[in-house]
Formats: sequence, structure tokens, C-alpha cells
Amino acid sequence: MPITRTPMIDDDGSGQTGTVVNNPWKQEFYDQIDAVLGPASALPAPGAAGNLMTSTGALWASTPPGVWVPVPYNAANFTGVGGGTWTVPAACVMANRYSVTGKILTWRMFLNHYAGAMSLTGTVTGLRIAMPLAGATFADWQTRTIDQYVEGGTGAHGFAYGSTVVTGFEVNRRDAAAFAAPPIYLVFNLALEIN
Repeated sequence: MPITRTPMIDDDGSGQTGTVVNNPWKQEFYDQIDAVLGPASALPAPGAAGNLMTSTGALWASTPPGVWVPVPYNAANFTGVGGGTWTVPAACVMANRYSVTGKILTWRMFLNHYAGAMSLTGTVTGLRIAMPLAGATFADWQTRTIDQYVEGGTGAHGFAYGSTVVTGFEVNRRDAAAFAAPPIYLVFNLALEIN
């Protein structure tokens, strides 16, 4: 993109406009900068590598690709599925951050019950965590195994899924039963395809 070229004017402080100073040198200098920068290029298509815009023009992230972005705590980001309630105090969220590169969202979550006492009330068959990046949706149905999960003091294996109709990622027990107690630890590192 060419640089706006404004002449330097000789002014002795009297308010009188003088003559243009060093214009040939300045134009040569600008030409050299323009040669290095090259012409302005069009942005890649929405969602393509190098473009952080959604197809509607909304900005996905204000940070460069690959940079970790912390997710501010919001109690509404953690909900129970199946009729019950899952409460996650801020102190329990040891890590919640994401990074976007192209159409891949990498998400790191670490919840620790002992840091703030998570709770379950009623029947909870799934633990839903809101998508960390506002406006992003899953490209399709995606399932991931959650191996670092401890329920009621006993190690357990669960799975998590997201789809184009779910606004977050849901963690379920592998046996599809309701949770008997809140998770003591819930840790995941996920790579997800997003739109």
C-alpha cells in the first residue's frame, strides 16, 4: 500500500508558508519503502488461512493466529444438562484458554474441585462448557475422549462432543449415566475444527 506523500514545508515560525524542502529526497525514500512493501493485496476468503473473519464479517479473534487467549470467567459458561445444575466457582478454573490457527481452535481447560468446590444439584447427565470463542461454531459433529477426569474421587473416562447445533462442548460419562458427584478434576486439550 503506497504511503501518503506530504511535502515538508520550510517555515521559519512566522506563519508564512515557505518553499518545499527536500522533496526529491523524500520521494525517493517513499519509493524505496513502497518497493519493499509491495502493492496492497486482497484478504483471503473468510475462514481461509490468514483471515480471522467469519463469513458474516465478524472478527473471530483480535490476536494473531497461534497466540493463547485467556477466557474471562463467567459462571454462565458452565451448565448442567439433563435437568440439573452444575456450578463452577471462579476459583475452580485453573486454566481456560484457546488459540486459533486457520480453522482449528485449540482449547485448554483445567477445572479443580478442591480449589473452589464445584457442585451438582438434581440429575446431571452432561457438563456443558460454553465455546471459548464467541461467534465460532463447530464445523460438524466432533467427539473427543476425556481421559483426565476424576468423579467423586474415582478415576473415570468420559467423552466430550460438540456439533453445529451445540454452542459449547459437552462432557459425558462413558456409560451414559448421570453424574453421581461433581468432577474432582476435569482436564482437556482439544483441537477442534470450527467454521
